[in-house]
Amino acid sequence: MKRRHWLFLMTGALAGCAVGGAGSMPVLRTPDGRELHMAAVAGNRGLVLVFVSVDCPIANRFLPELESLGARFAPEGLPVACVYASPFESDAQVLAHRREYDLRLPAFRDPGFRLAHRYGATLTPEAVLLRPDGSCAYRGRVNNQYTAPGQGRPAPTRHDLAEAMREFLDRGIPDQRLVPAVGCRFRDP
Repeated sequence: MKRRHWLFLMTGALAGCAVGGAGSMPVLRTPDGRELHMAAVAGNRGLVLVFVSVDCPIANRFLPELESLGARFAPEGLPVACVYASPFESDAQVLAHRREYDLRLPAFRDPGFRLAHRYGATLTPEAVLLRPDGSCAYRGRVNNQYTAPGQGRPAPTRHDLAEAMREFLDRGIPDQRLVPAVGCRFRDP
């Protein structure tokens, strides 16, 4: 039974990552209320969205690595942006969180899980690497520091998102890649 449940989750996850395509890039809302078309945020090579939350300790622990990835890959046309996907977080809480962690990455709100559902994300931190046409090349973990909630290594031994970004820029990722993430599950209102 567990195996069938896992296969169902993996199939649904891959299907969620496949949504999107040319002309279907959504509008994003910033914590200060501005609306931007995702194409205006994306670089010429694509965009990485990382779903985060103000109260997920795993996501918060990865924020310095996300900032580093943004600084490293944005000049190559592949920027990184944070997506706060929680109906329980106010714009003020998101802005305070960004100040507390000195975040410079662009940030967007997804309290209704519209983007999360579109790309199959179910937890924080979970990354989605999007091609310029809006299709998904990679969805999954930032690194392998955590093996389960509350269980992990002192430091990661593999940086999956950075490796996927580098491979994508160097050779492309022809098929969708899914690397299961570990983190805080989204909570519906």
